[in-house]
Amino acid sequence: MNIRGGIAKYDKDYYTDRSTRSVMGLYYMIAANNIKWEKLAKEVDEELDDEFDGDDEKGSAKVVESGYKANGISTSINIDDEDFDDFDSISQYNDDGVCMYYEWSYDDDPIIILELEAKTLYEYWHVILAGTIIGVIAVVFLVIVIKKIRKR
Repeated sequence: MNIRGGIAKYDKDYYTDRSTRSVMGLYYMIAANNIKWEKLAKEVDEELDDEFDGDDEKGSAKVVESGYKANGISTSINIDDEDFDDFDSISQYNDDGVCMYYEWSYDDDPIIILELEAKTLYEYWHVILAGTIIGVIAVVFLVIVIKKIRKR
C-alpha cells in the first residue's frame, strides 16, 4: 500500500486497525522498521477477540519469526458459518521495513502470495556465511593434511 509515497511511522492503532479490520491481515509493501512484533501481535490478538465477541467469528494473531528474530505477524479469522471457511494471513518484513513475504489464504488455499526475490538469502545470510567459513576452513585443513601426508 502506498501512503502517498511516505513510510508511516509506527503507530499501534494504525497497524492494529489495519490487521483487524480486514480479513487480509497486515498488508503493506513497506512498514515502519521499529515495530515491536510481540507487542503488536498481542494487541491485534486482543482486538480480534474483542471485535468478534458475541458473533460466530473467532480471530487470533501471533508473531512470525524468521531465522533468529520476530519479523512479522500472522492472523487467522475463523467464521463459524457453513458458507465461510478460515481466512489466514502472514506478513514478514526485513529490517528496513520492506515486505519480504505476504500470504493471504482462504481455507488453506492461497489467494495472494508475494515474495521478495532472494528472501531466503536475506533471512539466512548468517547461516550461509557461517557455512561458507566452515567450508573454507575445512578445505584449508584438508589441504594441509594432504600435504603433510604426501611429505612422509
